[in-house]
Amino acid sequence: MNYLSSISFPNIETKVDFFLKIKQTIYDFFYPFQTLVKHSLERINFDSITILYGRNNYGKTTVLNIISEKLKFL
Repeated sequence: MNYLSSISFPNIETKVDFFLKIKQTIYDFFYPFQTLVKHSLERINFDSITILYGRNNYGKTTVLNIISEKLKFL
């Protein structure tokens, strides 16, 4: 069983550095790179039950996809 106490996401400076190192031809679009930054999401601290909520396009599914990828669920 995998449990997380928290997860951190790159801040805007880290993402800018990433984009400066790559060629624009690699990516046609910036999803999911800007999804979490535009809402200032840098860290989630988990409790025994954690609920992700928000409007459409706020990054809930992106967060879950990142977590599942990092935990090797995909």
